[in-house]
Amino acid sequence: MPKLPTPDVYNEAVQSPRAAFHDPVLASGQVDCNGFGIPRALGGGFAITYRLVAPGSRAYAVRCFHKEAPNLQDRYRSIHDYLQRNRPAPFVEFEYQNNGIRVRGNSFPIVKMAWISGATLGEFIECNHDKPPEVDRLRSLFAALEQDLANGGIAHGDLQNGNVLVNGGQLRLVDYDGMFVRGMPVGSGTELGHKHFQHPLRRAVHFGPDMDRFAFIVIDLSLQALWRCPGLFRQFSTGENILFTANDFADPDCSPLFRALQQIGDSAFRQRAADFVCVCKADVSLVPRLTAFRERREIPRVGPPPVRVPIVRHRYIGALPVLDATSFEDACRHVGDRVELVGRVREVKCGSTRRGTPFVFVNFGHWRADCVRLTIWSEGLKALGYTPDQSWIGQWIVANGMVDPVYHGKNRFKTITYRTDSRDHRAGSIADSPGTRGGGDVATWQGSAASSAADASATPKCYHCQRPSAGAVASG
Repeated sequence: MPKLPTPDVYNEAVQSPRAAFHDPVLASGQVDCNGFGIPRALGGGFAITYRLVAPGSRAYAVRCFHKEAPNLQDRYRSIHDYLQRNRPAPFVEFEYQNNGIRVRGNSFPIVKMAWISGATLGEFIECNHDKPPEVDRLRSLFAALEQDLANGGIAHGDLQNGNVLVNGGQLRLVDYDGMFVRGMPVGSGTELGHKHFQHPLRRAVHFGPDMDRFAFIVIDLSLQALWRCPGLFRQFSTGENILFTANDFADPDCSPLFRALQQIGDSAFRQRAADFVCVCKADVSLVPRLTAFRERREIPRVGPPPVRVPIVRHRYIGALPVLDATSFEDACRHVGDRVELVGRVREVKCGSTRRGTPFVFVNFGHWRADCVRLTIWSEGLKALGYTPDQSWIGQWIVANGMVDPVYHGKNRFKTITYRTDSRDHRAGSIADSPGTRGGGDVATWQGSAASSAADASATPKCYHCQRPSAGAVASG
């Protein structure tokens, strides 16, 4: 098969559905576009996802692969065949079409799936974290989901804010790239899941029916904590998590969240939090099922650390690749990927589309030079509740979302759009300088980046976004 197309080439193709798709239903549809008429894609894993609306207003999710995934066709065939025979309620009907899309004379695989309405897990918790009955009901739904998947020998592989939809009192799961069903070989994984929901030692060899155990405990304990103390959400949620982050799992002894959980006035809950510390420190193979964890059975026992060995704080562990917003080149290399962008705002410009729809450009460099820009669409502005203004200039921005393809505009200027998608219920935050995360520059966030941004300081503030809303743009 020829090399997989890049996201910008897919964007070009899906604008002409009749020419692009073999499937007659998709060929008759129209792709969702942003305010500038560019196809709106959701990123993640090996693929980007478009929403197409067919005649009769039925909507479909179309996943187009821009990264190679080993044995992709065999994996999806196994999942499809299993779900056809056993259709658990949380899963959505889909078709793997090996020659589903034509791009520049070649055919490539797609996954066609019914578009499921409903709030993502992140959106639902954003709106309901301070409503104990809703939080408790959600916790019960996850307990039932864990039971159903375990009984069926199924594991999703990437349970997280964006892959779970809350729909009419039901949970629906999407994105099956890393899923395990009976009959698949154990230990041959291609994905490791979202870091803020996975054991710090998880590797590809742990692919199998038990790989969701840790994530179910993370979700359950987070919801139990919110039921008792809703204020924890504003303190510890980043938009990519519920409460816990990868740093909490890697170094529970230095975790502010674990310390906060031990202040909750419920001894039984404090014991569960202490049990979870043991789970984090133990090997992946020792993670118990959710039922056993709730009943305090099969909790791994971890001995005390050796005497006189100092505790070394882990560096910041991002859920996504961390990019320096001053690097246009890095942004270009991550087109189609979901990333965490860190940068200092230089310009804020407000505008509107030809239809009068408002948007905001947040630039990290001069707009006539190669620079990354965060674009916040009308949906994001509505969710924020206000319009960003010049007070943002000089502040540090942390934003999660997808890097769109380079856009070639007038006067030879290029733009790379960095955009939060529907799975991100926060557009980003104006936060402390990178030094507050354990070091003195953006390199502390990235693991490797320029150190020119070491001199910043800012008061932390958070800004919320619940719908496809923002985009980051690199112009040149």
